[in-house]
Amino acid sequence: MHYRASHMSLPPELIDMVIDFLYDDRDALRNCSLSCRAMLPSCRVHLFHTVHAASLPYSLCHRSILDRLAVLLQGSPRIGQYISILHVKVWYEGAVETFLSMSQYLRAVEELAMDWGEQSAPQPAALSFIGPLRSLELRGDLKETASVLSEYLITFPSLTSLKMTINPLDVQLDQGGIRSLGEALSRCHIRHIQASEKTLNILLPALQCTPLKTLTDFEFLVLDWEWYKLSDVLLATASSLTTLITGLQNVGSPTPEGLEEIDMGLWNTALRACPLLERFVFYVIAGQVGYICNQLMRIRGVHIKRLDLVIDIAVTQELACLLHLPRVFMTNSHFPELRNLNILLRTDVNRSWPEKHLMKSHIFRAVEARRINVSLECKNVSTSPICSALIYLHRRRRKQSYPMNLIEDCQPCEGALSQIRGRRSLGIN
Repeated sequence: MHYRASHMSLPPELIDMVIDFLYDDRDALRNCSLSCRAMLPSCRVHLFHTVHAASLPYSLCHRSILDRLAVLLQGSPRIGQYISILHVKVWYEGAVETFLSMSQYLRAVEELAMDWGEQSAPQPAALSFIGPLRSLELRGDLKETASVLSEYLITFPSLTSLKMTINPLDVQLDQGGIRSLGEALSRCHIRHIQASEKTLNILLPALQCTPLKTLTDFEFLVLDWEWYKLSDVLLATASSLTTLITGLQNVGSPTPEGLEEIDMGLWNTALRACPLLERFVFYVIAGQVGYICNQLMRIRGVHIKRLDLVIDIAVTQELACLLHLPRVFMTNSHFPELRNLNILLRTDVNRSWPEKHLMKSHIFRAVEARRINVSLECKNVSTSPICSALIYLHRRRRKQSYPMNLIEDCQPCEGALSQIRGRRSLGIN
C-alpha cells in the first residue's frame, strides 16, 4: 500500500520567531520571502516597515526610488499595509503628483516625513487616505503657512508628534490663520513638537492664542542667543510641559556681545510657571559651555530633576570645558531638585577619549556628593556640516570634485557615500 506524505507546515508563531531573528539582514529576508510562501507576510513586515523614497534617480538610466515605489504599490497594493514609517523627498517637478497618486495605498502609515524643498507643498486634503498618522514631519518652503499647517492638522486629527522645518514665504502674519492654527492644535492631542527658528515665528503666536494643554515635549534647537523665545515658549505651554530641548547653534560666535546685560528674571519666572517641567536638554559647542554655565547659575528655584548636556568637541583640548560645570551644581541654590546630570561628548572624527571614569571622578566628585547621579558618555558621530554637504553634492550629481581628504577620517561620511554609490535596490531601509 502506498501512502502519500502529508503536507507539513510550521506554526505561524515559529515562523515569526525565525524571521524576527533576521530583522536586520535584508538579504536573508528577501531570500526567505522568495523561498517559502508562508514566510512572505512575516518578511514583508520587516522589509517594508520603513521606507525612504526620494525623487532623484541615482543615475539617468534609473528611475527614482519614488517612481519605483509608486509602480510597486500600483502592481501590489497589499504591500502598502506593511509600510508604517514613510519618508519622502519630492524636490522635483512632478514628484508631488507621483506621491499623491500612491497615497491611496498608504492606509497603515503611522509616521510620515515630507520634504518638498522649494516645490509646492502637497495639498493636505489629497493626503487624507494616509493614516492613521501619529507623527508628521514637514520640511520646505510654504505660502500661507498658518492656514496650510492648520489644514494638515485637520486632515490628521490623531497626531501626537509634529516636527516642522518650514521656511514661511508670508510677507506678514495672517491673524486669521494664526487663530485657526491655534484652534487646530488644541483639537489634536499633540504631545511632542519640534520646530525650527523660522517655524517658531508662526507657531508661537498660535500657542499664545490658544494654549496647548497636552504638550509634554518641546524641541527648539536653534536658539541663536535669543533667550526671550524660550520664556515665551515656556509661558505658552506651562500647564503640561515636562521636557524642554534646545541649544545654541551659532558656532561662529562663541561669546555673544552684550548678553551679560540680559535680565534673566523673565526666564526664571517662566521656568517656575512650569510645575511639571522636570527635564532640560541642551545642545552646545565646547566654546560656549562657559557662557552657558554663567546663565545656568542665574536660574533659581526650578523643579528640574534631570539635565542633559550634549557638547560637541572639535579637539581634545576642549575637554577642559567640563571644568566649568561643577560650580553650577555644587550648591542647592541653582537646581535644588536635580537628581541626574547626563553629559554626552560628541566629535565628528574618530579619536581616543580619556578614561571616562577618571574624568568623572576628578571633575564631578563634589557634584556627586550632592547625591546627583552623573553620567558621562563619549561618542564619535557626524556633527560637521561637511558630511551632509558632500552627500548632497553626490545626490545632485554635480561635477565638483570632492575634497576626499576631509572625509578620510570621518567614517559616517565614508559609509554614507559608499551606501549612496552602491545602492540599486528599492531604497527601503
